[in-house]
Amino acid sequence: MTVATSGEFAEFVPLKPQRLEPLSALRAFRRLVKNKEDTAQVFEIMRALSGRSLGKGYNRMLQSMEGGRQAFLRDELAHRLDDPEWLGRFGPGTVGAAYREFRESRGFTAEGLADEARKVAPLADAEHPIIWYSRRLRDVHDVWHVLTGYET
Repeated sequence: MTVATSGEFAEFVPLKPQRLEPLSALRAFRRLVKNKEDTAQVFEIMRALSGRSLGKGYNRMLQSMEGGRQAFLRDELAHRLDDPEWLGRFGPGTVGAAYREFRESRGFTAEGLADEARKVAPLADAEHPIIWYSRRLRDVHDVWHVLTGYET
């Protein structure tokens, strides 16, 4: 095992607390109303209104044993949600099967959703625990559509 020297972290920029940006959210909402297919605007609205909630949510996650385990493992859900073999393991009547059906009927992919998010969040793939948590929230976006029955 090697220890990193300070020179290896020269590009690291600490995350600054996000401020609420209601006017940015309103502008993005107006763009979304004009073009409901412009999914990037959904992510702009979420970014503009998230404030400090990502850090707080991540800290809440760490307060449970399972949340701490998930944070330690840092599995990327997008990889799972785009794996047809993994999705094929879910039987009828399960959330996994409903998600698979949703995905197939619309031609959506978790990576496609991630691409939309990257349009407004250039650091979306950074190796940082709070950004990882943000990716998890992003990646379950379509699962929430399945669970709530809210159409896309």
